[in-house]
Amino acid sequence: MKTIKMLLSCLLILISTVTIAQEKQGKEENESEMEVTDFYFVNSEDERIEDATISDKFVYLVIETKNGIGEEVNIEMDDQEDEFIYENKYLTIHDKITFVIKKDRQRTRLEIYDPSNEKHQKLKEEALERQNKTISPE
Repeated sequence: MKTIKMLLSCLLILISTVTIAQEKQGKEENESEMEVTDFYFVNSEDERIEDATISDKFVYLVIETKNGIGEEVNIEMDDQEDEFIYENKYLTIHDKITFVIKKDRQRTRLEIYDPSNEKHQKLKEEALERQNKTISPE
């Protein structure tokens, strides 16, 4: 069984409060700032989980916020022990998921990498090629 480790070691969440809405609207600094109240993984039945297997196919990363709607969130991979695919892209340790919070309880779907899946294998190969070009440009 593959342990997800509840974001503490497999994902490092970096909430960069680059507020698109605030920048565009020029809101005052004294307004409430975004607060992440909780973050965790859930399965397809929306139950909190700590473990997942390839047979689960996917998990959801849930981020609960207060005053977060309109905020841009960056999630960086911290550990390559767990392998995910997000929006048809294999995530390497150097990749970042970026999205704007649309709800106080935001769910983001992450596919669990399956080494027997040819599409997943191809996405991983492409990601590792990108990573190698970034690390050692010719």
